[in-house]
Amino acid sequence: MTWQTAAVGGADIDQYLPIADYAFLSDCHSTALVSRSGSVDWACFRRFDSPTVFCRLLDHERGGHFSIRPADEATVTRRYLDGTLVLESEVRTDGGVAVLTEAMVMRRGGARDPHHELVRVVTNLCVCDFDTPEHRLQLRSLHPGVTVDDVVAATGFALAVPNDVPVTRLPTDDELHWIREVIDPLGLGEKEVPNP
Repeated sequence: MTWQTAAVGGADIDQYLPIADYAFLSDCHSTALVSRSGSVDWACFRRFDSPTVFCRLLDHERGGHFSIRPADEATVTRRYLDGTLVLESEVRTDGGVAVLTEAMVMRRGGARDPHHELVRVVTNLCVCDFDTPEHRLQLRSLHPGVTVDDVVAATGFALAVPNDVPVTRLPTDDELHWIREVIDPLGLGEKEVPNP
């Protein structure tokens, strides 16, 4: 679980990146390469040697891509979760912080009958993880004032929901200082997600 940090934005949008700037996602059949700036620049589904769905890696103008990125420059810190190809990226801008979690979905029996799904999740409603036997995305805790129904309604795929979902702990005074004074001094998070 090694964290790698890099500044992104501006010039990297319009240039070919070194292969070392890409993270590898796979379900043992399909593959995707994700740039530090949050763009899937290479993806082929079904088999490793299948035609590409996105291939901006080879043709920046016509190759196609799938980007989840902030509009402004950002510092991105990313890592693979222990023992998995689940990529977690923390994206920090002057306006706030978001966490992008992404993986090619694996499931029991997937070696013979894979679903070939790329899942990319950004949320401010809850904490999720892939800590299930099938490495399926599950709800770990709900932020104060958010219900399971809120999260399910905002999720476009099946989410594992335990019987008893705790509420995310409130930040400490020191963490609140960092959130309000350092990370989000303009209060942009409150405009996006008002307190209940």
